[in-house]
Amino acid sequence: MALELSVDSIDKVDEKLRDLYEEKEGKFFLKVAGLEDTGALKRAKDHEKAARQAAEEKAKTLEDQLQKLSDEGHKKRGDVDALEKSWQEKFAKAGQENQKELAQRDTWLREMTVEATASAMAAELAVEGSAKALLPHIRARMTMELRDGKPTAVILGPDGKPSALTVAELKQEFINDAAFAPLIVGSKASGAGGGKGGKGGGATTVDPAKMTNEEKAAYISEHGLEAWSKLVGPKKGKT
Repeated sequence: MALELSVDSIDKVDEKLRDLYEEKEGKFFLKVAGLEDTGALKRAKDHEKAARQAAEEKAKTLEDQLQKLSDEGHKKRGDVDALEKSWQEKFAKAGQENQKELAQRDTWLREMTVEATASAMAAELAVEGSAKALLPHIRARMTMELRDGKPTAVILGPDGKPSALTVAELKQEFINDAAFAPLIVGSKASGAGGGKGGKGGGATTVDPAKMTNEEKAAYISEHGLEAWSKLVGPKKGKT
């Protein structure tokens, strides 16, 4: 489920995700650092339209000037060529700058959309204190596309390419992945808690079968998922 950047009523938002929104002037906005102006996309499109119109007007002015110079013979052919080249260079430079600005805004929108959706999923799935460890893995499976003029989170397949997967399906994929079991709330893939394994030891001193979910999450947060996978790899099916 993609999160709206703003909603008129908090009742439209899943109860578990309402803490991610804050009220401003009668509306509720997603709490995302740096995302204070939800009209940025519209302004970017308006700016693009205005820039295109200005460029077309400049091109028309150039054509009129060249035609006048040619008809009236006020300038030598060399001067006309120089003027035409100057305008062409100026027009090309303006177009490049406009494209660069639009690309920067597109990148910003992509980051904000992916960050908001991934953060919401991590907050919903992770056990307390483990959302930070889960977030990078969720974020890596998302990108953003403009659909009907709105920035929308798109799920990437395992090959890193856009897929038909939904946010809900990606969520279930993480729930079913044994590698993430210690980080997921209520995961059936995690082992039973016995003694206290702590989070300070390495693979040779820590027994995952004797760790609670909180201790497993703490171990992953400190050492990373790769270290956890090496720790439990030889014992799959025994935790």
